[in-house]
Amino acid sequence: MIVYKLTDQKMQTYNGFQWKLGKKRTASGEGLLCGPGWLHAYESPLVAAFMNPIHADFRKPRLFEAEGKIGLRDGQVKCGCTSLTLIREMPLPEISTAARVRAAIYCAWSVCNDPAWRMWALLWLANEDRSAAAEARAPWVGAAARAWAATWATATDNMSLHSLIESAIKDEAAMRSAEK
Repeated sequence: MIVYKLTDQKMQTYNGFQWKLGKKRTASGEGLLCGPGWLHAYESPLVAAFMNPIHADFRKPRLFEAEGKIGLRDGQVKCGCTSLTLIREMPLPEISTAARVRAAIYCAWSVCNDPAWRMWALLWLANEDRSAAAEARAPWVGAAARAWAATWATATDNMSLHSLIESAIKDEAAMRSAEK
């Protein structure tokens, strides 16, 4: 199966694990997904780019298409492979901070019913109030960002995380274009 792998500029991951194009790596498939028994990957380049800040947090990540054997999934967020071979490097999708926030709001909307939060979210999405003062009045913003991760970690059949991020990028670009 085709999956996507992030590395640092030296093609290394956790604890300096070295990757090389065309070299097959294997893992036991034992233990928890975030343990040494799994090789981490993503099923979408957009999800890989979106999750980097809270997963590996590579400053200048490199993205590779890879052939992998998936044995475990954390919903739509990431997957664990027992074998993984980097096939080719590809451009990392760019996701603006505003598109990331928009995607987090889209995810959180399905689990956050607080009327004050929803009002803040609607104003933010409409670009009617993205001020620092609005953020100060909305301490639940951080909770919303965490809620999207929890929502997608439990997997939903209603929408793909890839599609949600894609929609957030398009919607944010359309809003910016309309402002000009």
